[in-house]
Amino acid sequence: MKSKNYSANNQKVSLLLEFFDTFGRWPYQRETYKDVKLGMFANNVKFNKTKISDNDRKLLESKGFFISINEKKHTKVLLLLEFFDIFGKWPKEKEVYKDVKLGVFASSVKYGKTKISDNDQKLLKNKGFFDRGTKHHSKVLLLLEFYDIFGRWPYPKEVYKDIKLGMFVRNIKSNNTKVSDKDLKLLKSKGFFDSGTKHHNKVLLLLEFYDIFGRWPMQKEVYKDIKLGIFENSIKFSKTRISDNDLKLLKNKGFFDKGTKHHNRVLLLLEFYDTFGRWPKSKDVYKDVKLGVFAINVKRGNTKVSDNDLKLLKSKGFFDSGTNHHSKVLLLLEFYDTFGRWPKQKEIYKDINLGIFSKNIRYYTTRLCAKDYSLLIEKNFPFKPIS
Repeated sequence: MKSKNYSANNQKVSLLLEFFDTFGRWPYQRETYKDVKLGMFANNVKFNKTKISDNDRKLLESKGFFISINEKKHTKVLLLLEFFDIFGKWPKEKEVYKDVKLGVFASSVKYGKTKISDNDQKLLKNKGFFDRGTKHHSKVLLLLEFYDIFGRWPYPKEVYKDIKLGMFVRNIKSNNTKVSDKDLKLLKSKGFFDSGTKHHNKVLLLLEFYDIFGRWPMQKEVYKDIKLGIFENSIKFSKTRISDNDLKLLKNKGFFDKGTKHHNRVLLLLEFYDTFGRWPKSKDVYKDVKLGVFAINVKRGNTKVSDNDLKLLKSKGFFDSGTNHHSKVLLLLEFYDTFGRWPKQKEIYKDINLGIFSKNIRYYTTRLCAKDYSLLIEKNFPFKPIS
């Protein structure tokens, strides 16, 4: 009979060891495993209510089965560590995990109400369990994730993954929320506490705008629901402070160069010239911009543009005398090549009164640039002899 009992219990001991190897802990008192009430069996063995063979006892002893009263707490510590590894945070006070009130246990350990073994203390210390502010670690990780995805820190009322992350940011910065030293280092490495970082997202939008449109936004311009023109103006006139890193980013793009606010119109001017082969007339409007007025103001020096933009315009001959007639000269030459003659006085070609233009050139009423004169001379244009 005794042999039969040992044999039956031997199978349960094997299950007990299998359970421990699988879950890294001993079963709870009412826990069932493979249809065996293994928790009750473990409890009976521990308190000598159930007899097992000497060999089985040695196997259990080798696994630490009979070690002290702290064993029950040890299983919870292991659960606590498992929880942290899975969720990246410690449980909240009322949190339950695997049918264990793990939040209550964590709080009790942290405030010294529940004593645990020195070994378990070390395990928890290695994970930073006793560090100040670790309860906020999960939010700090979310904050860093947000920054890596969006390239900015959240706005005050912004919610991310059901967490009021904007409020959390404000509380950290105003010192109302304490985070661990480790988390502080992580945030500092990302420039979280740098002066002006709250504007970093707008600076990135500003650079994105410039890369897409080749210009800086106009004063009242809105981009992606942000009043980017006002923001740009506010930075230029030092009303808005930004971080040193953001200042460098903008400087590298020539943001603070003299005359850059007109860069977009200069690009439009060059686009107009490339499209129509001429510079705009005084009343010409192109893409809702009074480009003719702008061209006149640049030529007369009333509007200052950057040195870079000046070079671009000079390379296209913008400041050459008579270049505003270049497109008509090209039409005149095209007319001559097509018809083998110069246009008559009132003749219109491609909606241009080319006859009058030709007459004005012939009698020097319209001035041309040296390059256009050379082109016409090559074609033997009948200039009136100068007496």
